[in-house]
Amino acid sequence: TNSWTKEFLPNNYLRISSSKELPHPFYKKAAEASFHLLAGDFLDNLLMKVTSSRWAKKYRNKKLNQRGIIMSMSASKHVAKPDPKEFQQKLVAVYLAKTIEFEMLLQNKVLINPGIDLS
Repeated sequence: TNSWTKEFLPNNYLRISSSKELPHPFYKKAAEASFHLLAGDFLDNLLMKVTSSRWAKKYRNKKLNQRGIIMSMSASKHVAKPDPKEFQQKLVAVYLAKTIEFEMLLQNKVLINPGIDLS
């Protein structure tokens, strides 16, 4: 059905593989079923709160990672991502430095060749 792919990808052969489904032992089914009940939600909420509070403590104490950046993370029920607060400050500082560098470069070119029209 996809013979056109051979024209674009001549060295790529699609391999179709199949695997037999393994039998699930009783204890695995029982453990999975228990996590779908309230115990699983309780454990999920508890671990999320522990994780969130540990990261908040690291941020309050200004703990640094191996690269010297303050450790921070925003954690909620379905999301865990680096907190962008510290990144934003660094990004703005780099932007300002590049802007100043560009303005100085531009002023030097204008002073060296005042006859050049930069518009």
